[in-house]
Amino acid sequence: THPDNPTTDVITLTVQNTLGCSAIATRDITIQPFIVPIFTPSIDVGCSDLEVTLTNTSTGGTLEFDWDFDNGQTFTTPSKDPFIHTFVNRGTSDRIFNVTLTAENPNGCRVSTSVPIRVHPKVEAKFTYVIDDVCEYPLPVTFTNASLFGTPVGNNTTFHWDYDYIWLGIPQEDTFNSGVPHQYSFFNAQADAVENYQVTLTVDQFHAISGLTCSDDT
Repeated sequence: THPDNPTTDVITLTVQNTLGCSAIATRDITIQPFIVPIFTPSIDVGCSDLEVTLTNTSTGGTLEFDWDFDNGQTFTTPSKDPFIHTFVNRGTSDRIFNVTLTAENPNGCRVSTSVPIRVHPKVEAKFTYVIDDVCEYPLPVTFTNASLFGTPVGNNTTFHWDYDYIWLGIPQEDTFNSGVPHQYSFFNAQADAVENYQVTLTVDQFHAISGLTCSDDT
């Protein structure tokens, strides 16, 4: 039988007495199909904020679907149309979201299944700066890294600073494996004009478990 179609069985009872008189009674019994909840995520590991398309291929007839995303969010629908859910991890370590799909038929029968989705910590580049002495030349500026990233900081996390300045043909850049504040001095080669610099911080964090690098810049 089709996994989404109910079946009807006919139950027959025949009664006969010692004189050979008999009677027959029949009843129809409708059997709902067996519920098999199935869904597939488009991706099961990635960087926050991870957009995942969830495709529902459950069988079992007319069903209502309850989704639990293991992040305080739930969703109920009779539809099996694919949809996108975003998983956010602003913590310091990987988070496993055990997504659960529960299918329920009109008789109240419920069956559930779960799939884990691993989300690496969100990387969000951010920094502040302080000009130590506006009259000093070259102009000293102290940069403080205020980025959001997973821990521990180490060989798996790099902070690349681009100072938007070229000296003797060499771009002025730094790469650190630490978020410790640092100082950089800026020059102005123009005698009568203001020199503006667009400083960029790029944060990269490599995750050996997935081979992915989560990045952001500002």
